[in-house]
Amino acid sequence: SVMLQNNKVLDVHAGGAGLPYPFKGEGVMVGIIDDGFEYKHPDFLNNDLGSRIKNLWDQTSTNPNYFESFYGYGASWTNSEIDSFKCTQAPNSHGSHVMGTAAGNARASGKYIGIAPLADLAAVRISTGSSFLAGFVDAVHYLFEKADINGQPCSINSSVGAYTSGHDGLD
Repeated sequence: SVMLQNNKVLDVHAGGAGLPYPFKGEGVMVGIIDDGFEYKHPDFLNNDLGSRIKNLWDQTSTNPNYFESFYGYGASWTNSEIDSFKCTQAPNSHGSHVMGTAAGNARASGKYIGIAPLADLAAVRISTGSSFLAGFVDAVHYLFEKADINGQPCSINSSVGAYTSGHDGLD
């Protein structure tokens, strides 16, 4: 795609652009904060059909069986719980699109590959409303914590925001 070419992603995937070897996100955790994720989507599966999503926290969930006790709200699932079909997070298209752009592996179509198609994934479905900013801070902490547990560097993408400030760079 044009985005991959313009950002020299294909060169990086091939080991060009001055890199000593091809790089497709191996060993990295890509964290996504958004409105929900199609966690069963083929682009988020490994070759063995297990999920690439290592951790998923739905801040809006009231599922008591997977209550996120560290933060005191929502529900969270591990990779094995996702693979065992225990996750009840309601998928959404925007978060799935963002995750695909960041790290989709093109399993679904064979042609739409993301920036880091071999990266591990972690995701937070963010709660909106009056608790958005506190939830956002918790989401960032959650993602970095999960990457630290796995000994991985972490890159976070968030395509959500708030309209609470002047947006003038002064606060």
